[in-house]
Amino acid sequence: MITIDGLTKQQVDMLDHMWTIDSYEDLLEWQQSLSCEERQMSETLAELVTLAEIDELVLTQETYIDADNLISKIKKAIKQ
Repeated sequence: MITIDGLTKQQVDMLDHMWTIDSYEDLLEWQQSLSCEERQMSETLAELVTLAEIDELVLTQETYIDADNLISKIKKAIKQ
């Protein structure tokens, strides 16, 4: 689950709309219909979602690494 804190109501509303768009091409088409300021906000929000997703993947991967390290330590302790 992605969480982005500190958004304004306008940004939340825009993200809600962006989630309803079916394809990247449709997103680009929708962005072309926005004012320059709104387009910049939508692009920034898309980048924030991307970064939040990357953060989530990194945290998940670190969790696996930690778990693998713990399992390795347990296996070594059992062998001794």
